[in-house]
Amino acid sequence: MITTLYSYWDYWQLYHKVTFDGINKLIIVNPNETELEVKRDIYSDWKEWVQLDDNAKYLPAIRSIGGDPTDLINGKYAGDIYFLMNGWQIVIPHYVLLTGVVYHDDSISPFVILSGGGVRSTESNLVQSVRSTTNIVTGDLSSVPSAVRSNLTPELDHLSSLQNAPTASQNAVQVRTELTLELDKINSQVDGLTSGQLTMLVEMFRLMGLDPTRPLVVTTSTVDAGPEIHQDIGGDNTETTITRT
Repeated sequence: MITTLYSYWDYWQLYHKVTFDGINKLIIVNPNETELEVKRDIYSDWKEWVQLDDNAKYLPAIRSIGGDPTDLINGKYAGDIYFLMNGWQIVIPHYVLLTGVVYHDDSISPFVILSGGGVRSTESNLVQSVRSTTNIVTGDLSSVPSAVRSNLTPELDHLSSLQNAPTASQNAVQVRTELTLELDKINSQVDGLTSGQLTMLVEMFRLMGLDPTRPLVVTTSTVDAGPEIHQDIGGDNTETTITRT
């Protein structure tokens, strides 16, 4: 049963868009109210309602986080997020536009949608700026609306350039080409390197992840630099041991 308060003058003087039913833990959108702000029409009005009569005896209905200053000089603050709690829910008897971010502490829906009811929620100032949305565009970038395209020119130019970017294989070949002289020196044993020294130098080169043809793969327990070089990582909280196997 939903408790009505139409005969109480103190409640009418509040001019709330919602009615708070403490017994049933319901926040009921009043007739003909089609637009609500979570902060003003639910959170702030609930704090006013609690102060009337003995309403403080009921479990709290809603809490908030946010509002922290992000730029005091320019007067910017983080947006608010609200959480219903202790089983309270918002009753939606008709279509309502709700401005604000609201969740529920109890892992249930914040809303009870009655027959003929519906709710559309919009977010405002969540990260100190109003966010607008547009359809995601795929395929030809020229199909982006001109106003949006004008604002996103640098980003779209960058995306267009990526369409002609070289593949990973092409990059590997280019890197190897740039390192031709260095690799030739290693392979020709410059400065009188012995075969063993040459092997150690090449393996150090690969263990540093500098050989584009043999990517260095490191996990929490192994290090691999191609099929010839494998190391196991072990140890405890005070010591780490790397062993070639």
